[in-house]
Amino acid sequence: RRAALAPLALSLVAAVPERDKRSATPSSSDAVASDPRGAVSPVAFELWAAVEAAALEDSGQQPAAIALWRKIAAASPQSGAALQGLAEAVERGGRREDWQAALDQWRRVAAKSPPRGDRWFRAKLGAVQQLVRLDQRSEAETLVRFLIESPPAIPAVWRTRLEAAVAPPGKR
Repeated sequence: RRAALAPLALSLVAAVPERDKRSATPSSSDAVASDPRGAVSPVAFELWAAVEAAALEDSGQQPAAIALWRKIAAASPQSGAALQGLAEAVERGGRREDWQAALDQWRRVAAKSPPRGDRWFRAKLGAVQQLVRLDQRSEAETLVRFLIESPPAIPAVWRTRLEAAVAPPGKR
């Protein structure tokens, strides 16, 4: 369904005037910066770019989607959503280099997220999944054990997901 809707999403993004997609940052052009009606907040810029990146990925343009997520993350280095979007896009790549890049990105997400929050746990799960993909199961199991045994107790849903990520292939 998403693949079928991707052209519509790309058309929607293309229909928005370029000046409305730019963030209101000092790097914006003088014309945009001087016209408050022509600039949007960084959050709105990130939202438009995320819609475009998802549509690119859904239409089979994975490299273009990753490149756009990299721009979004670079423009908003403190945005957990931008960092997570990049990690998720990169981990869907089919190459070993993509998995290593995803592992590195998930580690950045965890470092910039409030400890033991949902995004932090998602980042830890992403790191565990990439370690398994990269044939570093022992390191993944150690990380899961550490997370489970460290107080306070982790929510059951995250414990289940983490344990499933390191379970032998027949027991998942």
